[in-house]
Amino acid sequence: MKIGYIDAENFLSIGKSHISLDFDQGLVLVEGHNKDNDSFESNGAGKSSVSSEALLWCLYGQTVRGLKHDDVINTKTGKDCRVSVSFNLNGKDYSVNRYRKHKQYKDALHVWENGVDIAAGTNKDTEDRLRTILPVDFDTFLYTTVI
Repeated sequence: MKIGYIDAENFLSIGKSHISLDFDQGLVLVEGHNKDNDSFESNGAGKSSVSSEALLWCLYGQTVRGLKHDDVINTKTGKDCRVSVSFNLNGKDYSVNRYRKHKQYKDALHVWENGVDIAAGTNKDTEDRLRTILPVDFDTFLYTTVI
């Protein structure tokens, strides 16, 4: 499974973020920038939120910290939470978008395979379909990829 990008908007401490993980580009440096408070100049601003929490929430609907439902929404905005992840698996390109309190998509989960919408009737049905596509379950992904 090769992850192409992770986009996050109004997710946890993130206002907007785009990380391209194209494997042909070599080593990727991810730096955190706190845009809310100038007195904090540390590099501890949101990297884990994107690299692990957003990725896991988008693909599995769960986070490392066990956050539930509206807890993932940026507290500053309180709405329009979206995380998008693209990946290639077994020669197929996938795109997954998960929303929470979004003005247009509400609390939806959307999945595309090679540009074709493969979402099922309900979010739960789509979640089940996505789990059949992903090569491992949440715990295995967490402990082999993220932690």
